[in-house]
Amino acid sequence: MKKNFYCFLLVSLFISSYTYANTLYKKEIETKISSGTTLKSYRVLKDAGWLNINILEVDLEDKYTNIDLLTSSNGSGKLENILSMAEKSEAIAAINGDFFSGSNGKGHPIGLAISNSEIISSFAKENLSKNTFSSFVLDDDNNIFFEYLTSKTILTSLKTKEEIEILTLNKFSENYSFPALYTSDWGELSIGSSESLILTEMVVKNNKVTEIRYNEPAVEIPESGFVLSATGDGADFITKNFKKGTRVKLQHSLTPDIDNIEFAISGGAKLLDNGEIPEKFSHNISGRNPRTALATDKKGEFLYLITVDGRQASSIGMTQLELADFLKELGFYNAINLDGGGSTTMVAKKLGNTSLSTINNPSGGYLRSVINGIGIFSSAPDSKKLYGLNILVDDTNIFKGEEREIKITGYNKYYNPVEVDFDDVDLDYKGVNLKIEDGKLSGNTVGTSILKASIGKVETEIEINILSDTNELFISPKEISVSPNEKINYTIQAKNKNGYYAKTNLDTITTKIEEYYIDNVKQDFIPDDAKISNFSFYAKTPGSYIISFSKGSIKSFALVEVTSPKPIVLDAFEKESFVFDEYPDEVIGNATLSSEQVYSGKTAVKLEYDFNQDIEIRGAYIELNNPIEIPKDALSLSFWVYNDSYKDEQLKIKLKDSSGTTKLIVLEDNLSHEGWKEINFDLSKISLPAKLSDIYLAQDNLSIKSSGYIYVDN
Repeated sequence: MKKNFYCFLLVSLFISSYTYANTLYKKEIETKISSGTTLKSYRVLKDAGWLNINILEVDLEDKYTNIDLLTSSNGSGKLENILSMAEKSEAIAAINGDFFSGSNGKGHPIGLAISNSEIISSFAKENLSKNTFSSFVLDDDNNIFFEYLTSKTILTSLKTKEEIEILTLNKFSENYSFPALYTSDWGELSIGSSESLILTEMVVKNNKVTEIRYNEPAVEIPESGFVLSATGDGADFITKNFKKGTRVKLQHSLTPDIDNIEFAISGGAKLLDNGEIPEKFSHNISGRNPRTALATDKKGEFLYLITVDGRQASSIGMTQLELADFLKELGFYNAINLDGGGSTTMVAKKLGNTSLSTINNPSGGYLRSVINGIGIFSSAPDSKKLYGLNILVDDTNIFKGEEREIKITGYNKYYNPVEVDFDDVDLDYKGVNLKIEDGKLSGNTVGTSILKASIGKVETEIEINILSDTNELFISPKEISVSPNEKINYTIQAKNKNGYYAKTNLDTITTKIEEYYIDNVKQDFIPDDAKISNFSFYAKTPGSYIISFSKGSIKSFALVEVTSPKPIVLDAFEKESFVFDEYPDEVIGNATLSSEQVYSGKTAVKLEYDFNQDIEIRGAYIELNNPIEIPKDALSLSFWVYNDSYKDEQLKIKLKDSSGTTKLIVLEDNLSHEGWKEINFDLSKISLPAKLSDIYLAQDNLSIKSSGYIYVDN
């Protein structure tokens, strides 16, 4: 029985692999983006399902076209979506780049990044032990290299002649005893010390030390310099070999040595190496997923930026091997895998358009913030002479009786936009009847038409397919887990009985939150804070939500799991990160670490106060040495308070919001509980990020004179 099972399993795997490889249908649409860039969109049907594939073909010999690294406008240590990065840098097209580590809007790429011959981030340390993360490299003559790179950065004190190797450049470090170096590419500020990390930081400007700081907040990084951050042995090296005014020398090198590198970005494994698929991938992201990749032709004259949609009924995605097979089938010679999944994004200026559009369908239904990307730029001159026309329809597949907006754009011989008036365009078609009215396109007869647009001798045409009625809806994302108040944007595609997909008019779709569950038990209510509007859903209350999408009698469902928020401990009060303060000076009190009453850990803060003075307003403060930053995506602030008896005093906090406005917030008008109690404050009306500076007790009733204590923890 066991032997038979294994035989069956092997046969099944063979059939599965074979049926995926069997291409039943393939259609390519080619559109110029600029003089040196072409968008090729593929619609492919395999036995396993449909695929949406988009490829930007870049002519590296076009004198008006170049590529460069995209990072957040706030620095390479911040996350931002590709559309935003491309818009701010004025790119004409872009895709997402390297794998990254990050959260809460901050992060760093896993591998190397170089822009304008400057190293933006250091190589992947895994490459020291074995070739794991490959890089795409372009020199200033547009020669292409695919290499497993390592880099070396040496910092030398010209005073003592001692040197140290820097392994971490513009990345967060797991161990700052090996110094990390941050340039202005990282962002405005250095890492800085915090409750959990006490750093020595050396500020260097124009190759001269301007300051050495110990256990201080983040400092501004000089434009023409850097900040070196270290603890332990690394900090000792700084203090022994550098003083204010010491001159330094910083040297970078790469292995293998490539001269005059203009641009580089790392990814994962090589998918193609000189036309062949490697026997084993050096880095493998398993499963059939959305994919992003870079490839070149054999001569290295063209660069290809590739995205494959996945995790959708309309595009099932690819395994890493399937992607390699597909790229080899297209005749590409070298290729590397980039970050995929929810990160997979392609944006471009459609022909004749002045603004960027998202070309692919991101799997999460929204543009994920990523660490970097690859941008395509054009310096072609402007000209108002009309050279060509482009017909823009959101989807050339249109269900019978539905309308699709149509636009006509023009472009010059360099494929830069030229403004055209829709009323000046002659429109005609050949095939099934089409109706064009008030900028809307529709048809009531199933079949195909060739739609033609012309102004004088300048003309273009596209194929329009009128499909039979919808019989099934596909919602993306179908299932998703999110944090409270995290918005989900849904995309909807429809399919007819013949298996053809198309976008459908959203005004024909109705949405509703059908059911709500807690721990798999259906509730008889829907939380008031759960909303779905304009195909966006959000809810504050944790639980499982079933959402329906209806088009006439057709209905489809999506599941959203709103998770309970994960607490982040900002201060466990295990060390003296605070001092006592009073208002006015006559108030008596103290704030100390104590083990007498503890909620968690070994110690808590004991706040003692004496309000027996004849003064109207009195306060006893736990004043934090360094205000604690409350992150932008925080939902609430809480801490635990131990109380021994009823108190008429107010429990308050003091914080500054993102605009710098000081807020004095009353959390409790009096303390009536006994023992430990969690005090919560909803942050929804506070402009974040904010900084918490004080937790305190206050009394503003002159007739009340009292003394006592509380404990504050966690």
